[in-house]
Amino acid sequence: MSLAGGGAFDRAFSDALTNAQANDVAVVVAAGNAANDNDAGGARYPCNFTHPNLTCVAALDQNYALASF
Repeated sequence: MSLAGGGAFDRAFSDALTNAQANDVAVVVAAGNAANDNDAGGARYPCNFTHPNLTCVAALDQNYALASF
């Protein structure tokens, strides 16, 4: 899923991830398009959910830096 990220926890989204996990569904989400490090500088969702079935991916530019696109 490529979703617009945000800074707030969303219970409905968390519950949907839990439901997916209960049904053996892996969920892959985009890290966002702002070239931000999701491990630094505050929570960014959906990547900051801690569900074991969630994988967050990001794009790199030709210099292997976080892409802003």
